[in-house]
Amino acid sequence: MASTTVSALPRPGLRGSKRLLSVRDDDHLVARTRAGEVAAFEVLYERHVPGVLSFSRHMLGSRDEAEDAVQQAFASAHRDLLARDREIDFKPWIYTIARNRCLSMLRARHEHLPDDRERATAGLDAEVQSRADLRELVADLQDLPEDQRAALLLSEVGDLSHAQIADILECKVGQVKGLVH
Repeated sequence: MASTTVSALPRPGLRGSKRLLSVRDDDHLVARTRAGEVAAFEVLYERHVPGVLSFSRHMLGSRDEAEDAVQQAFASAHRDLLARDREIDFKPWIYTIARNRCLSMLRARHEHLPDDRERATAGLDAEVQSRADLRELVADLQDLPEDQRAALLLSEVGDLSHAQIADILECKVGQVKGLVH
């Protein structure tokens, strides 16, 4: 009697596969990505790119640069998932990669973003720009130290827990609580 393995079974088309995968949790999608299923990583990308892009845009102050940072972060994440078989919590992990990429881009500029309030508002939608209170908030956010700005953005935009933020910023949960409040 011949046994049939899962890998020997035909896989559904990409469209059906993505639809089925979209209801799975990140851990399952990471495992499927490591097994070579491109659609699984596409679902991870589609699920997390809005938040990571928003976070990166606020870190960099430029939508174009944020899009570059996000693409590079997800490409790096995909390569790492295929190359290494270590346990990860995908959401905080992808935010860590994006944060590191943003910091590299900021260093490459040879300028400090907190002094550039106009750039912070340039990438925002026209409707958002018209609201003076939001501009003021963005300006105030840019005045914060880098770690506090990152902690607030990860908490509010990324919807990450204090423990996840502590992992990303490589500090203690108590420090994150102080940064966020």
